[in-house]
Amino acid sequence: MRKRVLFLAVLLLAASLCFGGCGGEKATPASAFEYSGSEGITIKKYIGDDKTVVIPETIEGKPVVLISTGAFADRGIETIVIPSTVTSIWRLAFARCTALKEVIFRDGTERQEIMESAFEDCTALTELRLAENLEKVGTRAFGNCSALKKVHIPKNLNEMGMEVFSGCPIEALTFEDGIRKVGTYASFWSAKFTELHLPASVEELGGYGFHNNVQKVYFSGDAPQKVGKQPFGENATIYYPKGAKGWDETALKDEYPLQAE
Repeated sequence: MRKRVLFLAVLLLAASLCFGGCGGEKATPASAFEYSGSEGITIKKYIGDDKTVVIPETIEGKPVVLISTGAFADRGIETIVIPSTVTSIWRLAFARCTALKEVIFRDGTERQEIMESAFEDCTALTELRLAENLEKVGTRAFGNCSALKKVHIPKNLNEMGMEVFSGCPIEALTFEDGIRKVGTYASFWSAKFTELHLPASVEELGGYGFHNNVQKVYFSGDAPQKVGKQPFGENATIYYPKGAKGWDETALKDEYPLQAE
C-alpha cells in the first residue's frame, strides 16, 4: 500500500512540474510578456529577466499564435522554447540575442513561417532543428549566426529566402527525407562541409545554393526535374545510384561531373 501511495505521489509531483509547460518545461508566466489579441495571442515584447523562456501555449485561454517584430531582440536570453501553437515568427523577433544558445521548436500541425532576419546575429547558437510543420523561412532568417555548425531541415520546408544561413559555418547539414525543393539562394555559402547528401524526394534545386567547399554531392534517387544555375560550387562532383532515372537528361550534367555509384 505504501509503495502505491508513493508511486501516486511521484506522478502528482511530475504533473505539477509540467503544468502549463511545453514538452515538460514549466511555462514562463504571462506577466513576463506584453501581448494582445482577441482570438489568438500575439507576443509583442518580452519584459522578463529569465535566461530560459518557455512561451506558453495559451494565455487567458487563447492560443499563442504569433511572435511580433523585435519581441525578444537584443535580450540576454539563453534558451527559448516555442510552442506548436505559434504559426508565425515575425522579422527581427530574436535578432541580436547574442547569448542565445538553444532554440527549441515544438512540432505541430499548423503551417509555420519564420520571417526575414528573425534570428539574425544570434552568435551563440550552435545547433538548430527546425519544426516539422515549418514551410517558409525568410531572407537571412539565421544570417550571421556565426557559431551555428549543425542544422536539420524538415521535409515540409518548401520556400527559402535568400541568404538564409549566410555567415553560418555549418559543418553538418541534414535534409529530411520528403523535402521536395531546395530553394534559389538558399545560401549555405558560408558552410564548411565538403560532402552533401540529398534525399530521393528532392525534385527541384534552385541556383547558387551551396558554397565552393562542397566537393561531393550524393543523391539518393532520380535526378531533380527542375535545376537552377550552378546550385553547387564549380568543384563539385555528383554521385547518384545506379539505375536512377533522369541523369542522362538533367541540366546538372552540363555543369558537373556525374558518377553512378
